[in-house]
Amino acid sequence: MKLLIFGVILIATHTGAQDLEKRPAVCYTQWFDRDNPTGNGDYETLKDLRAEYPKKICSKPLTIQAATLTGVPAESIGQVFQVYDTVLGFACVNSQQKNDECCLDYKVRFGCPCPWPPIKPEVDTGNMKLLIFGVILIATHTGAQDLEKKPVCYTQWFDRDNPNGNGDYETMKDLRAEYPKKICSKPLTIQAATLTGVPAESIGQVFQVYDTVLGFVCVNSQQKNGECCLDYKVRFGCPCPWPPTQA
Repeated sequence: MKLLIFGVILIATHTGAQDLEKRPAVCYTQWFDRDNPTGNGDYETLKDLRAEYPKKICSKPLTIQAATLTGVPAESIGQVFQVYDTVLGFACVNSQQKNDECCLDYKVRFGCPCPWPPIKPEVDTGNMKLLIFGVILIATHTGAQDLEKKPVCYTQWFDRDNPNGNGDYETMKDLRAEYPKKICSKPLTIQAATLTGVPAESIGQVFQVYDTVLGFVCVNSQQKNGECCLDYKVRFGCPCPWPPTQA
């Protein structure tokens, strides 16, 4: 797979279950809130966050979470997010919301490989060329004007596995095989939740994979106190319109 997503080249190699279990546990940064929705919207972009909070975000985030200032997960609000990923960060644009409403004020945090903060300071890579578990990310600058062109529409929820055995594997490879043409070729973001709708980030379990390239994996052996993963469902944010309009 070689995908061009907003100036980001993703080159993915096959990753099996044995490889997935080698991925590091996730430790979270502090919450960041550098902008408010006055004007065009709420822009919590990685470029700006790194500038305002040097060395506070790892160079290779594994996942991103956004929430209102009162702690409500962004996915539960129902607003449109122009950017919501680990390469560009988060952006909510006022002009894309329904009924002329404005974006709420959001905060974001990032999941980093444990331990975080690191024992030794990280070196920021600037223009990123990162090797992450067989995925090369080459990021270029994307301004606010570019971000406004990319509204997000969500797929259905998928639940192809359960946590019996090794864990809950909702991998992109398996989901595409079981649900052909139901997921866009270039997902912008991924969301995971329990079958009852609780966002995965709120549960406190360790996720070995949680990204738009490989999908979602929770491995039983990595959980605390010998507990097993819960049963999760996932969905993906795609460029609107999704499903695509038929001619």
